[in-house]
Amino acid sequence: MNMVQRRDDGVSLIEMLVAVTILGTILGIVAQGLIQAQTTMADNASRLDGLSQTNLSLEGMTRVLRTAILPSQIQASCTGCDEAAFISGDDFEVEFYANVNNDSVEPTSNTFGPRRVAYEVTEDGSLVERIQKPNAHALNDFNFQYCDPDSPSCAIAERTLAWDVEVTHQDGTSRPLFRFFDRTGRRIETPLQSDALDQVDSIDIVLSVKPSDRADSVTVTARVTLPNADSLIQPTPTP
Repeated sequence: MNMVQRRDDGVSLIEMLVAVTILGTILGIVAQGLIQAQTTMADNASRLDGLSQTNLSLEGMTRVLRTAILPSQIQASCTGCDEAAFISGDDFEVEFYANVNNDSVEPTSNTFGPRRVAYEVTEDGSLVERIQKPNAHALNDFNFQYCDPDSPSCAIAERTLAWDVEVTHQDGTSRPLFRFFDRTGRRIETPLQSDALDQVDSIDIVLSVKPSDRADSVTVTARVTLPNADSLIQPTPTP
């Protein structure tokens, strides 16, 4: 059989099956590669988005935490005020006084004064920020008082900073969000006892977020030093 006759006869069934099998294999490999590339790109985009959101949450907390202050550091005649900037502290929550959201150096409203700020990881894994103004008072009244946060009439500014916050490691052990340290660098046991509240000099924040649709988590860390912890304000003017 010469070459002309072979071409006229066409291809055999076996040759066709081999060609189809090879073509199918090549197309399958290409399709699998495209799917894998799209999955990787989507995963990277999701991770970058999660990292960006987690960093923003951390920056928001550190900005406010650095303003933690004793009420008496705002006004020396603050009689009956707490003697520590921190009200309470634990692995997943902290409450403190902060010198934020005031009108100006010269008060122009009857709600100026240190804000009560709380950060807490709720049961559904949300990281929540709550900021509370002092009760209305005379401009020359520095005995700052605050309404009951659980009261419906108590006005509190609340926002969610992060979702899907991890509170445990893979082995089931606790994964604290906050760690408290004194000025010597010694870690303070939690929950903070009353005699340890005024010893807090810095806080480590380890924020780990793991959305339900992701296999791995995004973790960011920061150590927040508290500059006002070492500040001294003269109780009376120096002549």
